[in-house]
Amino acid sequence: MADRLEAELLKISDERRDFEAARREWAPRALLEDSDEKCLCGRPAGKEACSIEHARTRKAAIVGSNCAARILGYPTRQAFSSWRALQKDPSRPPAEALVAFAFAAGAITPWERDFCAGTRESKSLTPDQTSKRLQINRKILRALRPGPSA
Repeated sequence: MADRLEAELLKISDERRDFEAARREWAPRALLEDSDEKCLCGRPAGKEACSIEHARTRKAAIVGSNCAARILGYPTRQAFSSWRALQKDPSRPPAEALVAFAFAAGAITPWERDFCAGTRESKSLTPDQTSKRLQINRKILRALRPGPSA
């Protein structure tokens, strides 16, 4: 199915020959759970899928987590796991993969990305840091929730 993923992505990208160049034209948009859509590779997108968006055309596509990891270049399953954990407990530190996904999707600023990275391993946070973490985590959860156009 990898060859089909590459062929289908090349069809809808500006770059028509080089998968590595074409995949850089796409960014994450939303995390989708239990999608009925088909992935670009032809298989069901399944329990963990992503909506991705072309940088220039704003065209959207649905991809399963394995294909999303190939296109986006980081472990989307870890992003999903962290996203679900944050839904249950927004005070948790988000995983690096979720922070990368949120930043690439434009959901958080560089400062917020750096804050998440800098406090991820902290045993205890100050009250201000705890408040900021909750604010950022809620922002991530809101931003990566699929909307009507995802």
